[in-house]
Amino acid sequence: MDKVKEYLDMPVDKLPRKEVREILGKFGMVFKQIEYGAASEYCDWQIPLRKEGYGVIMPSLGKYRNIAKAMALQARLEIAEGRFDDAITTMKNALALSRHLAESPIIISALVGMGTGRLMINQIEQSSREKWLFDYRHSNCII
Repeated sequence: MDKVKEYLDMPVDKLPRKEVREILGKFGMVFKQIEYGAASEYCDWQIPLRKEGYGVIMPSLGKYRNIAKAMALQARLEIAEGRFDDAITTMKNALALSRHLAESPIIISALVGMGTGRLMINQIEQSSREKWLFDYRHSNCII
């Protein structure tokens, strides 16, 4: 994930697209599952609160951070390739993931949700300098 961090800090027009595609290829099915989850109104994480209490261990949270970073990189690649509708869809799906994480009754999960949301908002902020983000001709226009 060190390369992902490096690519997230890099200007979009400098992204090594081939290398980025190779990294993101590992996330294909994960992104599809996130897309399905994003279409849901709510998420039941099946957290065993009654059995384990609020000290329940949630080892999957680190994976969600990595998934969010990969989704941010996916959005950057889509922007670099001029696939703006795809980039907006990726951003929306990542924000839905962060919302579902943040709605958990476990505070650490909520914090991870807020952190993953912030990661995608950073991508939106960087993209806001580009006029395409607010162009009503794109079917997924954010504004």
